[in-house]
Amino acid sequence: MNSSAPLCRTPMTSSQHSPWTARPPTRCSWPTTTSKSSVRPAPSPDRAAPCTHPRVDERVAPQEADMRSDAPANKPTVMHVFPGQGDFSLDALRKAVQARPVVNAAARRVFPEVDAAVADLGIPALEPLLWAPAQQNVPASAPPGTAQVALYAACVTVHVALCQAGLPPDRLAGVSFGEIPALAAAGAFTVADGARIAVALARALPRNTSGMVWLGVGEKDAIRFLAELGDERVALGCVNGPDQCVVAGTSAALMAVQQLAKHRGLASGRIKLPYYAHHPELAAAAAEFESAVRAYPARPPGLAVFSAAHGRAYRQDEDIHHTLAQVITRTAHVPRVIAAACADRPALLLEAGTGASATQSAPQLSTGIRARAPLADEDFPWPAPGQLPAAES
Repeated sequence: MNSSAPLCRTPMTSSQHSPWTARPPTRCSWPTTTSKSSVRPAPSPDRAAPCTHPRVDERVAPQEADMRSDAPANKPTVMHVFPGQGDFSLDALRKAVQARPVVNAAARRVFPEVDAAVADLGIPALEPLLWAPAQQNVPASAPPGTAQVALYAACVTVHVALCQAGLPPDRLAGVSFGEIPALAAAGAFTVADGARIAVALARALPRNTSGMVWLGVGEKDAIRFLAELGDERVALGCVNGPDQCVVAGTSAALMAVQQLAKHRGLASGRIKLPYYAHHPELAAAAAEFESAVRAYPARPPGLAVFSAAHGRAYRQDEDIHHTLAQVITRTAHVPRVIAAACADRPALLLEAGTGASATQSAPQLSTGIRARAPLADEDFPWPAPGQLPAAES
């Protein structure tokens, strides 16, 4: 299970059949081999590697018929979007694991490997939390990096479940922290190394003296707001959509942000993180993170991976460690990267996370974009128990 081929491309062994069907699941499933032959040639940044798996069709999800044209040439690009940390809910994953067999099967493959990978880093086992009573989340007293590993494992689980359900991606996109699981899903890092990188990120960022606040305004208004604030300790961290941005800074400076927002009648809220990111003053933390992650080999992604912080796809000759580390200091711009990834054809965006923050504003960007958040949408068409994935029917 340490293969660096894309997770949606490597077949399972016969001993790993899904518990919800007597036949093997789709080819888009959890890797089980480290054979070099399983690593396929990587595509150019603007073209995903070919996949023999069917895309969205009536056999997979008749409810999704409105998301695509009947003309094959207009069939949408499927993109899995991996979110940042601000919208993570372990309870949402727990509910899906207990209610959706395909998510259950994916979690039973992902979490044991992730737990094993980070045990020597002092991270407690997370799989037991999937079967714990409702509302039991990662304890605040857990070692630094625990919550990030939980989010990482959740993102990979949703990605694998979507692949199993017959909705593998043509492209991937990562928003902030989400670039780590996106790169692992593309085979640039092994799943185990991706978990270790999540820990390295959490431990490189300064804690308890800073944070992030969301504002209910678009990019231009956020820039004007920061100019009025006049505090260089605060920077525009993320542009989530046409009507929401996130600013990052020291805790004291963020108090002034929320006071000014209240005075201006703007919606705002503190994001529950003990640190900040996407700030130019984090160059030292970015260097520390880059040094740490160079311990983990990187390969060219087997699928195009678009970065919200860089506004483009990772190149085949990319210094992935350096480019990933620079995310810490750069603004993550979700509309820009979605426009770059979806400029050439209609697109179906599926959030590979527990919420809907990374995709909720996407349909506002173009009439050719449809988006779903599988764990947040109660009516998302996961396969029913006993229903075969598309490739098996």
